[in-house]
Amino acid sequence: MNPQMKRVGEIRQILAADLRCGEVTPDNDQIWELTTTRGEPPAVALQTTYGMRALGMRVFPRFLQNKIPISDPRAFFSRPLVEFSAPSLVSLNYKPISAIDINQKVSVPNSQTLVGQITLTNATEKTVTLGMEWVVQLNSLVSGSPMSPVQISVNTVLQGQSQHLFPVFFLTGGPQANISAYPSLGIDLVFAPHTTRQFTWALATLESIEASFFNARKYCSYSLVNEHVKLQMLQKHQTIAFEFEGTNWGDLLHQSQIKTFQVLLPPFYDFNHSSYTINRLPDQGFIQNVNGIDSGSVWGIQNTQELWELNHLLLPARPDLVKEMLQNFLDQQTGDGAIDAKISWKKSPVGLLAVPLVSSLVLALNPYLNDKEWLSQVYPALVRSIQVWFKPEHDIDEDGFPEWQYLSQTGIMEAVGFTPEIRNKLEILVRAAEWPSLAALLGHECQCLIKIAKWLDDDTDMEWLQTRAKRLHDLVEECWNEKKGSYSFRDKTTHSSDKGKVLHTFRQNGSVILDLPQSIPRRIYVQVTTKDECIRPIECQLKAVCEKHGIDIFLTGKAFRWNDGCGTAVSEEVLSDIKQITITGLKKGDQAIVGFPDFSFKDPSFMIPLWTGILTTEQAEKTVSQGSEYLKKTGLGLPLFLKIMWIEGLGKYGFRELAVKFYQEWFLDVLKGERNNEYDVMTLQKDLSNAPLDELLPLTPLLRLLGIQKFTEYELIHNDFNEFFPKVNVQYKQVMVTLDTAKIKVFNLNGETITLHDPGPHRIVLS
Repeated sequence: MNPQMKRVGEIRQILAADLRCGEVTPDNDQIWELTTTRGEPPAVALQTTYGMRALGMRVFPRFLQNKIPISDPRAFFSRPLVEFSAPSLVSLNYKPISAIDINQKVSVPNSQTLVGQITLTNATEKTVTLGMEWVVQLNSLVSGSPMSPVQISVNTVLQGQSQHLFPVFFLTGGPQANISAYPSLGIDLVFAPHTTRQFTWALATLESIEASFFNARKYCSYSLVNEHVKLQMLQKHQTIAFEFEGTNWGDLLHQSQIKTFQVLLPPFYDFNHSSYTINRLPDQGFIQNVNGIDSGSVWGIQNTQELWELNHLLLPARPDLVKEMLQNFLDQQTGDGAIDAKISWKKSPVGLLAVPLVSSLVLALNPYLNDKEWLSQVYPALVRSIQVWFKPEHDIDEDGFPEWQYLSQTGIMEAVGFTPEIRNKLEILVRAAEWPSLAALLGHECQCLIKIAKWLDDDTDMEWLQTRAKRLHDLVEECWNEKKGSYSFRDKTTHSSDKGKVLHTFRQNGSVILDLPQSIPRRIYVQVTTKDECIRPIECQLKAVCEKHGIDIFLTGKAFRWNDGCGTAVSEEVLSDIKQITITGLKKGDQAIVGFPDFSFKDPSFMIPLWTGILTTEQAEKTVSQGSEYLKKTGLGLPLFLKIMWIEGLGKYGFRELAVKFYQEWFLDVLKGERNNEYDVMTLQKDLSNAPLDELLPLTPLLRLLGIQKFTEYELIHNDFNEFFPKVNVQYKQVMVTLDTAKIKVFNLNGETITLHDPGPHRIVLS
């Protein structure tokens, strides 16, 4: 089985220092992209912007035969093919001309250094003459200069400047400078039949010429062959190889695992443990102001739903890394137990409670860590993190049903697939409603803590946890809508779940007279959409009746929350009659809608109660039926954590075939076949090397759908056959498992084989 990514045509591969085997500097992280189709002239090029500190830096080889330059991969005798890829290293094979075989390796050993090694072999019986030059193009910002040849000691190198960076390029083999119109170092080569030549180059980019030169010269003695072997061994121990019969899904899963390790970052500033970023791209990595968390506001920040996603990407290989990242949350937990929705390098809390998933994470990690001491240490903190939800500021009417405070707090709108209409409806509901999905999450956290307490034989908080879990279960059940086949929102004080109603739409300032007595008091929302997406000083005055008294309500200023030109305000009062509505502050082209919130709206978090297991079998059947129809329209736009919850929820209630269908549609069906004279491979329609965290492929739900409940170097727990995927080989460390519709084979690389013909469950101890 070959788990490496092979592509015909375009190659795009992000390369960045890997914290597992190199030095990563998060605030000065220089990230590279290997590409064969972008830039001028076309080439097998490495490029970056040094985190927007240069307009561009580009490094690529050119070959000259009879003084004719060859750099465009489309003109090569054999186009580049990736033979091996890792987060920090890639190895390519290609033939620029028919006589010369080339293996080119590129590595990023640390955040400020790029190293390459090129091996050229004359594969013929004839002597071959060839020129090779390495072009280094720096398009600097205003304060800088392009790359040019300089003499440092006895070495001819290329050196340039962009802002406070001084890149130096060093090539072994005694190169000449500027043998073409490009800034370059070149060598004339004569190959006897079946001979090989190897050259190493390094580009170091530090804050002085001297430091860059010494670093580049140092890394020119760096063996990329040894690094290649080391990374091969590392990947065998820390990734899972899949080979699905008749597909190249295994290549996609391999690429996803590479990207997962690439987004990991080391301890930094107030993060005492490893962390992550949602992506690493050439325009990112430079953070001028750590207090402000620059670099697109995605670096130096963690939230619980993303860590929960990472857990599904990193298990079973690296539970220790998930544990470390989880510890960052506990390190920044406040005295009252609150875990912030977004913890950061510089402890800049947003003051909102995180999505309650931390106890669930600990419970998922426990079988892999088997660390009772750590479990006993974190358990009290986990209990406090749930208890804080039931304080009056998070539970307005103190009925045991906490509320969200802001839509950003929920994690739902992190994905890009939701329309403004959905966002606007949810913005109203987050201010007006109790969400059954939140209560289900909190109840699930309580159940997780009960299990942990039993393992620890600690009954200190058992009664409180059991009482809360029961109360939350009952409250969620009160929200069940039999007709909808799912749970409904309810007003945060009246607990009604009425449908919404638009009372009036204003397209200019003015008043409208109404007489709307309500059998059940209801609150009012105002939603303003501005033509130019600017914030307006809107004021809405309501003449209404509240608790049998006439009152005037003013919604203005801070009552409105603005997002992309849409401002939303919701009345704190519930009104039994509305007499008059007046709007001021609108401009031409603006629109203001005034109405009652729609508590019957079906939102993207409907699958959370299914995932928590709170539903009865009959309720689950209705939720799955209704939910499947809903997801046909919005499924691809869901955040990753909701996709995982839907798939795991389907599996929990026995809808395994449907779960496989959704996993395949969301994560695997992005491949197409491509055939030519030289290769017969599958190529990616979707490039995962540039994909953010929420586009990667979760491993643990896939393993469970294949019938594997747990897979470590010590044991394999298998509970069912692979009924709905093609036959597949799954290899982890020294063990390969073949999963078929009616058979499972377990091969140990020492020669032992076990064949099972009944579905299980089975526990196999691996030596």
